Amino acid sequence: MLKHFTNKHMIIAMLIAPILAVIAYLAVDNHVSEKPQAATSGSTYKLAAKSNCRYQSGACTLKNVDLEITLTAERASASVINLSLDSSRPLTSAHIAEFDGQTEIQPQPMATVNDSTAWHANITVADPAISQLRLVVHIDDVYFYAEVPALFVDYKTSFSRENFANE
Repeated sequence: MLKHFTNKHMIIAMLIAPILAVIAYLAVDNHVSEKPQAATSGSTYKLAAKSNCRYQSGACTLKNVDLEITLTAERASASVINLSLDSSRPLTSAHIAEFDGQTEIQPQPMATVNDSTAWHANITVADPAISQLRLVVHIDDVYFYAEVPALFVDYKTSFSRENFANE
């Protein structure tokens, strides 16, 4: 068994094999991966929902390459929700609608707060467990859209937010 470790060819092969494996992995990834393309005018693109949109987190993060949108919700009453939108890039407009699986409420425009990266709207969500929120944002003749569960509008956890207030 130890005679393999005295053979210089075996030792060189054991040192070079992991290096070749990493190089092969990176080369294949570079060859088959999708290359990012610039958004073309008049096109629509989907925003990917991050994991915080799937549970009662109080916030939902949507992303598409360099555009990141964070939706933050606070309850005004049992069915009315104050929805805030923060964008990493200036938006031309933003519209939001609630869909409960049967009837879709007409999309309503969101109002800009201070600048074109912060937006606000009050929406009615009857039952967040079965409702969906549909968002469309417009940036320089390019439209981005997302459909996310409304479950994130409530913040529920087994620990309080005060535990993380100083971080």
